[in-house]
Amino acid sequence: MPLLPVQELAGAGDDVPARYVARATNDAEAVAAAAPVPVIDVGLLCQLQPRGESATAEAARLRTALESWGLFLVHAHIHAP
Repeated sequence: MPLLPVQELAGAGDDVPARYVARATNDAEAVAAAAPVPVIDVGLLCQLQPRGESATAEAARLRTALESWGLFLVHAHIHAP
């Protein structure tokens, strides 16, 4: 299959090629290893009572991601109904 621009893939109405599909996982290390951009665990950032250094360290990773990349992938996002 030839590599087509995303605009052509979207307009064709066909199924998305498997190479473009990321499967959901709860393994933060696996997500981070596969991602070419920083992965931020917003679950840690959204804790009402942060537990120890984990929230502080995640906030530092967020700052670094924004300063160096300007974007990041979100992990452990829970959307309440």
